[in-house]
Amino acid sequence: MIANTIERARGRWREILPQFGIDTRFLQNRHGPCPICGGKDRFRFDDRDGSGSYYCNQCGPGPGIMLIRKFKGWSHATACAEIDKIIGIERKSFPSASRSPLAPAHKASKICRLLAEARNPEFVTSYLTRRGLSVTSPVLRGHKRCPYFDDSNALVGHYPAVIAPIIGPNGSLESALRIYDANVDQRKKMMPPVDTIVGGAIRLFNIVNNELAIAEGVESSLAVYQMFGLPVWTALSANGIETFEPPPGLRRLHIFADHDSNHVGQAAAYMLARRIFRGGLAVEVKVAPDADTDWLDTLNKSTGRQ
Repeated sequence: MIANTIERARGRWREILPQFGIDTRFLQNRHGPCPICGGKDRFRFDDRDGSGSYYCNQCGPGPGIMLIRKFKGWSHATACAEIDKIIGIERKSFPSASRSPLAPAHKASKICRLLAEARNPEFVTSYLTRRGLSVTSPVLRGHKRCPYFDDSNALVGHYPAVIAPIIGPNGSLESALRIYDANVDQRKKMMPPVDTIVGGAIRLFNIVNNELAIAEGVESSLAVYQMFGLPVWTALSANGIETFEPPPGLRRLHIFADHDSNHVGQAAAYMLARRIFRGGLAVEVKVAPDADTDWLDTLNKSTGRQ
């Protein structure tokens, strides 16, 4: 899987790296500050052969995967797993937009076809009820027999799944999240994005009174809705929280962060809060009360399911 991840990421590092918080100003083939150690002119990003390669006079050289590892403090396996959430794990590659203008349309058609096939809302209700939730969202769709492929692109089987559309900041359909209700190694998989999901979200509910909440996962977001009654969107990950782009006209944003022992979830929430507060938006951060929990855990604890 790890080797496949690096190969599938080839030529896409300028899309991938910003989704982990590495600003695009660092991704230029000229000397400048290093996103890891700072400085003024010690770093350059040359992306040789699409490998995401870089060189820093202090940190040394490396490919894109190493840049993510050093920037996030992750292991190789963790970095690959997080990249898979962005680019998907299908072995089949799609030509870049520079090679074929049909590539985005092809990706979009696959996403639309998946959403159209998901016509079984009872599977959504069943899954969420077993997770401890008594609410759902009108955007979630149930797929009776969603195909599941392993890392070698071999069909493992067809399983019930919850399908959720991922909407970009401009309101366009960018991808879809598949949550498999089955005993498989990776239950949550994202379709390859049409363009980029940076700043996007699963828009579970319509905004009410210019007020919105966001959380990392679908289940955690629905727990927020069940407990607080706030319209909520799903940002998909800690990086999704950090890079989230509030929609125009919003006046107040509630950020419901996971309580991570490594502080990743909390840090992402406060980075976003700082950014949007500077822009004049009212913001409130709430962190799940117990270590290594999210808001679904908090809900289930309050109802005696834990």
